[in-house]
Amino acid sequence: MGKWLDDLSNFEVWKKHENNWKDYQKIYQGINMVSESLPDSSDIQKVLKHINDDFMHTNPSYYRRHSQLIDVDEKNVGMYVTYIDDKQDHCAHLYAFLHVTLFILKSVGKMLSKSYPDHLSFEVNLQKLQSVFSNKVKEIVKSNDEHRKVLEELGLWPNNLLEPMP
Repeated sequence: MGKWLDDLSNFEVWKKHENNWKDYQKIYQGINMVSESLPDSSDIQKVLKHINDDFMHTNPSYYRRHSQLIDVDEKNVGMYVTYIDDKQDHCAHLYAFLHVTLFILKSVGKMLSKSYPDHLSFEVNLQKLQSVFSNKVKEIVKSNDEHRKVLEELGLWPNNLLEPMP
């Protein structure tokens, strides 16, 4: 969406990407994917590149059978993830995924609020997630320094929130 707000003609290229792959790659690949309109676009792009480069791309029917979203009520969605990995490793990746998801939503909200100021505000309370999970991520980092890397590089957790309490 940021690329579309940067230049609406990017939308036309995106729409026709299956038939015009070369033009698509010029705009939507590598450093060119960074958007001027989307706050923190460069950081978001680094995370997405890292995920793209370092993680297997499984087919949707495979990974969907391990996760499920349900409507808890009008304001809340529940997410179930079935896993067989080490609990701490799983938690580090889960907290990274939760954080980067809200981080991206917050950036998109800022972009849309700036581009469409007369419309409804799109606020995301990233600090609330950080507050709720603060002690948990600190414990995970304390148990294994590799988990700090996961939380910072994949989750964009601020380093100062991963420091152990004095």
